[in-house]
Amino acid sequence: MIVLIGKLMDEANGYLQVAYPSMTGVAEARIPQKAVSRREQITNGRVALLVRSTREFDSESQFSGRNSPYHVTDEHLRIVDAFENEEAIDLDDYDDEVPMMNVDDAPTITIVGDNGEAPTASDDQVWGQGLFAGGRRDNACDWRFTPTRRRAFVFLEEEEQHGMAPTAASVNNAAGAPCSYHIFNPNYASEKRPMGAHLGVFGKDYYPLPYERGFEPILQYAEENGWKASVTAYGEGKVARLDCDVSQAGHTKDATRIRMGSLARNFDESFSNDIINGLSDLYRYGFTVYNSLDGSSAFKIEATAMRAKCSNMAMFSTSRSNVLSMKHTSSLEFFDFESLGEKINEVILACQQELVSMELLKHVPTTSELLERIMTLSERKGLITKPQIVRNDDGEVTSLNRGYMWKVLGHGMTHPSESWVGVSNKEKGSLYHVYNVLTGALTHKPIYNEPGKKALKGSTLNFGTLDRRLKTTHSMLMEIGGKAIKTYFGESGEITEGKLEDMKARVNDMGLLDDVPMFSEVLY
Repeated sequence: MIVLIGKLMDEANGYLQVAYPSMTGVAEARIPQKAVSRREQITNGRVALLVRSTREFDSESQFSGRNSPYHVTDEHLRIVDAFENEEAIDLDDYDDEVPMMNVDDAPTITIVGDNGEAPTASDDQVWGQGLFAGGRRDNACDWRFTPTRRRAFVFLEEEEQHGMAPTAASVNNAAGAPCSYHIFNPNYASEKRPMGAHLGVFGKDYYPLPYERGFEPILQYAEENGWKASVTAYGEGKVARLDCDVSQAGHTKDATRIRMGSLARNFDESFSNDIINGLSDLYRYGFTVYNSLDGSSAFKIEATAMRAKCSNMAMFSTSRSNVLSMKHTSSLEFFDFESLGEKINEVILACQQELVSMELLKHVPTTSELLERIMTLSERKGLITKPQIVRNDDGEVTSLNRGYMWKVLGHGMTHPSESWVGVSNKEKGSLYHVYNVLTGALTHKPIYNEPGKKALKGSTLNFGTLDRRLKTTHSMLMEIGGKAIKTYFGESGEITEGKLEDMKARVNDMGLLDDVPMFSEVLY
């Protein structure tokens, strides 16, 4: 899903030609109209488009790297937030200017829930406090419904019928067979929406897997194993997820020690066991099963974790942590969901392996220079945005506008004890510290308060956007940490507590991210 804001240059033959600001200047793109799921006319004759991938058009590949859209203005960011959260665009009365801090200013960070109070854990949700932090609780809805599928029709208007009354015609292919179908959630049926909430439009081969059919066997499997599980649907039923916490199951830890695979050979056995035994105290971990009825997600299983101390969520994007992904075709209709047990066990093992690797980030120090390079990389990957610089006639910086995530990142690095960071003095200044600042800001959307200035609240991330950005954070920092560890130990080096301490003294000389400019260079 890509948000594109720019000038419409041409519209013909089923395509839109759009000029837009990119990472390297003004770029142009030719986009199939069927890839555009939302189109809004905005100020100064421009358009805002929500572009999704189709069978013939890969939006992520088209708009990556040098062709990535460059969203930096207040207007652009407001539009992106509205599109991501399926809200109407409102560009009136929007000013979140935050002048540069004075030395004596003392900013604070607060976390506020949906009701204006600090969020609390939910008894009926696996990841409660983490999953529903940052204003996401209001998007949840009932997941137990049977989706209805109806043929698509179009009205032939009176003028097209030469004076006849309007009639309806089926949307058919060249052979005259129906080729377009609507999916509805009947739970929302009303006078204005007699069919219920509209979830999407699909071809004849799309199979709308009911959430109950896909989730119930897994819920039963979780109950048999003593795992806590819960289901959350959102967007009026467009998307749903089943979350399962396996961290307290003793047999799970035993299996991990036996099956650590290639990772275990690099560890001193006692050191490895200490980490594995401690995982359930540090993290709640397990897996998430995704399904959708709007075409946004396949039926898939991925590893998930939440840090116990601060309720920061973590999502993994490695091949070993994503062992199942099935498109909504006829094959899914006849899939044996009772056979998912082995796949789930593979995901659990992968999750534990990722958490063990995450623990090693505590031993990779982050200098101010490396932190700046990480900030630049984070900005390139869409995790933070650069503040806007205002200068006086002498070229001196007088204020910085916006820059919510940039400010929160800086505050979290200097205040590791904040509840949404939860890093000890021993862990302070490590890649693990950076990891929890980024995931904490994404998960909880803390409010940045600067005395005498307007508070910065950030954007409420929907469940899908949160997962994507958590995956980006994880893969980015694990790659940096993995490079440091591999550089020091080599392919066959053994990892022990003593060697990790020794590595801290040498990591600064490894040249991590030397090819990435420092954030101050990019900013000023």
